[in-house]
Amino acid sequence: ATFNTNVASALNGAVNAIAELADGSVVVGGSFTNKLKMFNADGTTTGVAATFNTSVASALDGTVKAVEVLDDGSVVVGGEFANRLMMFNADGTTTTTEPARTFNTNVGSSLNSDVLALGLTSGGSLVAGGYFNGKLKMFNADGTTTGAAAVFNTNTSAISGISSVYNLSIARDDSIVAVGDIDHYVKRVNADGTVTGDS
Repeated sequence: ATFNTNVASALNGAVNAIAELADGSVVVGGSFTNKLKMFNADGTTTGVAATFNTSVASALDGTVKAVEVLDDGSVVVGGEFANRLMMFNADGTTTTTEPARTFNTNVGSSLNSDVLALGLTSGGSLVAGGYFNGKLKMFNADGTTTGAAAVFNTNTSAISGISSVYNLSIARDDSIVAVGDIDHYVKRVNADGTVTGDS
């Protein structure tokens, strides 16, 4: 009840995504003012949450569709804003300190349309799904697409029958189950981006 009372009237638009941090606070993304907001476990926005929200203000120019929290407390969001994918440090900054500075520089304008879903592999790589070319794309923890990410992206770009990915879930073996505008509506993709074998 305390959480609900404190959150009441704090948001003026739809919430599309939510993720929980290790300390019980939550980050929500959507179409409300500033598009991204942190709440403490009791629904207040003081302390760390206040710092985060102040830093985030005006950083996003479009709706957030997906939120993923990393082990170090940084937050990755995907959506309809410029660049479509952005990392925020635990304090809400994006360009002044690591790891967000390097991640955002490397991601740049590599996505040509909206991100609707995000997932984190056991190795710390990020998988994005949406409307963009390839519909599924892997990024390394630093935002690059080399190594295993390059293999994954090459393989997924060759998958037929996927027009868009609305949501995704990453299994324990790092295979990905994607849903959306897909033949049969749901498809399993192996950890290397192929759809052979058990997929």
